[in-house]
Amino acid sequence: IENRESGNKIQLKENGRGSYLMVVDIVGGGREEITVDSGAEENVCPWSWGEHQGTEEVDRKFLFRAAGGTTIEHYGKRDVRVTSPF
Repeated sequence: IENRESGNKIQLKENGRGSYLMVVDIVGGGREEITVDSGAEENVCPWSWGEHQGTEEVDRKFLFRAAGGTTIEHYGKRDVRVTSPF
């Protein structure tokens, strides 16, 4: 991935199953891998991912479905700040 303004690039790493991962540092502590999914309309994560950032209530909950059709619970909104080599 390339930052158009700075020209800096970040390498993605293959996970061996057809997806790519970006390694980031979470502001406030921890390092995580994020799956890059260019086809996703919304992004989801496990409940515990970035929980130290808190969760905001939302006016309208989404009905998320996994690729296999099962329901993914929507608990609210969470903005997790990360840093990367950009």
